[in-house]
Amino acid sequence: EDIEQIFFKQFKKTVKNHPMAGYGKKFFLWSQNKHYESTDSAANGCLMRISPIVMYFNDLDTIQRIGKICTQTSHNHPDSFKNVAALLEIMYYLKTNAKSDPEQLKNEVKNICIKHEIVVEPIETYHRLAGYWVLAKDTLPRAISAYLDTPNFDETFRNVIYLGSDTDTTATIAGALSEFTYGIAPEHLDEFYRYYDHKSFDMLKQVCHPYLNQEELSLKIYGEEGFAK
Repeated sequence: EDIEQIFFKQFKKTVKNHPMAGYGKKFFLWSQNKHYESTDSAANGCLMRISPIVMYFNDLDTIQRIGKICTQTSHNHPDSFKNVAALLEIMYYLKTNAKSDPEQLKNEVKNICIKHEIVVEPIETYHRLAGYWVLAKDTLPRAISAYLDTPNFDETFRNVIYLGSDTDTTATIAGALSEFTYGIAPEHLDEFYRYYDHKSFDMLKQVCHPYLNQEELSLKIYGEEGFAK
């Protein structure tokens, strides 16, 4: 069974288990197909789900290869590939430089954006534009802007709300960048667990399991007790 089929089946399973999770109409209809067939979507869903690949694999070539396969499963569009590739490289850099100074990390994030021709404007520019932006090419710069213009994990999400638009998707992207940079406070995790049902919690443990074998990153993100609750 090829990897695309595996992704397709897992996406279908996720939608079946969580049918009211706010999927885009096109993605939801695609997930109801009995047989796999890709679409040419350029929407931002390809970005919001991609961070676990960075958590599972430890070399950029493999991350980019698996990320492209995951993306083409449902978002087989040049803009989707371009923005996913940029995001994966940014997250990989943050993951592998977890002990570096946040400002140093952010400067390199800017350099990676330039390399991939991702133009990131100041957060005030996006705030003034307002509107509802759902394409990957529009969402990624906004998420990066929310991340760059913040001194800590909490402020990242305040920036996302300030930006407006597709805030839940923007939050997953900016939140992943901020998590690699600042970690997550234990009290946030305690609050987070209160809202997770058992199906979601089992999936979360699978996603986060690689951290348990990467002590330095695990301590930064989950604290001294690790992912134990």
